[in-house]
Amino acid sequence: MPWQIFYYDMEGGGYWVYHSADHWATDPKQEPGFGAVAFDGRELVTTRRWEATRDGIEDFNMLDMLRKCLNQKPDKEIQKLLDESVASVVHKTLTRTWRDATDYDLEYAEFRSNREKLGRALERLQ
Repeated sequence: MPWQIFYYDMEGGGYWVYHSADHWATDPKQEPGFGAVAFDGRELVTTRRWEATRDGIEDFNMLDMLRKCLNQKPDKEIQKLLDESVASVVHKTLTRTWRDATDYDLEYAEFRSNREKLGRALERLQ
C-alpha cells in the first residue's frame, strides 16, 4: 500500500479502517486477532503482516526522501528509475480503483532489486 500511496501522491491510507478487533492483544483473557501480534505458544510475536507494514513504511520514507532530493538536485536518470520502479510495483499489485480479490504473484527479486537501486540512487544524491 505505501508504494501505491506514493504513486498516487497521497498523504496516507486507511489501515484496518473497517475492522474492529483487539489487534494489540490488550485483553489478557483473549488471544489476539490477526494483525500486529500473534501468540506462538510461548509469547506474543509480531506477525508477517506487521513486519510487511513496517517494511512498507520504510520503503515510503525512502521514496519520499528520494523525491525530495530530486527536487533539490534534479537527475533525469534517477527520476526515470524512481518512476519506473514505483509504477512497476503499483501496476502489478493494483489493477483498478479497487484491488482485485484474486491472487497475484509479485516478483520479489525484481522488487528487492528496485529497492537496492533506489537506495543507491538516494545515497548518490545525498
